[in-house]
Amino acid sequence: MVRYLPARLVPTQRASIDLRGIALLSSALMCLVLITLWGGKSMAWTSVQIFGLIVATGALFAAFIAHERVTPEPLVPPQLFRNRSYQTTIMLVFLSGVGMYAGTTYVPLYLQGVFGISATTSGLMFLPTILITSGLSVMTGFFMARIGYRRLAFLTMLAAALGFGFMAIAGPEAGVLPSVIGISVVASALGLSFPVYLIIGQVSAEQSMLGIATSLVQLTRSLGGTIGVAALGALMTSRLTDMLGGHQEVTQLLRPEALTQLSAAQTVLLRLELSDALRAVFAIGAVAMIVATVLTLRLEEIAVQPRRMRRRAEAEASPVPQA
Repeated sequence: MVRYLPARLVPTQRASIDLRGIALLSSALMCLVLITLWGGKSMAWTSVQIFGLIVATGALFAAFIAHERVTPEPLVPPQLFRNRSYQTTIMLVFLSGVGMYAGTTYVPLYLQGVFGISATTSGLMFLPTILITSGLSVMTGFFMARIGYRRLAFLTMLAAALGFGFMAIAGPEAGVLPSVIGISVVASALGLSFPVYLIIGQVSAEQSMLGIATSLVQLTRSLGGTIGVAALGALMTSRLTDMLGGHQEVTQLLRPEALTQLSAAQTVLLRLELSDALRAVFAIGAVAMIVATVLTLRLEEIAVQPRRMRRRAEAEASPVPQA
């Protein structure tokens, strides 16, 4: 890598740092993270504090957007979003972040709470997912070059939707195998899509905006995971509260010492209700992935040539020296 770095960079003009934009964006993201951390846990979603944080987050994001439109050197250039492919990539990255983090967060809860397996065993059941995802990530470049970015993005989102749908349909009577298969399909598909969206974002952006375009893709994925896990967790908690009437704590299913205090009928009831609530979460994940599948149709097809073909084309285009 050092070999291909330029020996010297000569700046053509003095750059300025958008300090106000950094402060506004950092403050907005901090408020957003506090909402996801406190909402539904230490504070109710309808509390004054959470409502104030939501208002502050919206105001700070609005102020940030207004500032970026008028500042000479914005932190996030607005013209970056004039490209349809980049707009779509940001939306797809957000939805894929929701799917990935929701799957890896709530599937272990499903395995431990519904089937009563230990945390260690639950982790070992993710081993096939890790192996498949690692193997496919190595072949991402091959797939992109052979079938194209747009088609690969469509297939990965469709596979993730099928994986979530499979977990939502399969009940606890089917055992743990549907959950293991479903999360393996979801994680493998979404893991395969991450470098695809990163490259689409880089190719869609101008050369001068390449750095911010890349970092914005990574940030959006993290935001999707943070917001998605919090929103789905709030939905699951609300559904369980309506089902159980607040008389039982589902967390008792995760503590062996607490299970001894419950009767067999209470344990079965809690596990069935937790299963229904989590399968609703998986169904929402399937809907999100279906939306992402449709959004991939907005991507513009990017022509990809293998390296040897590019070299041949460059050699043919170069002038032949005259003798």
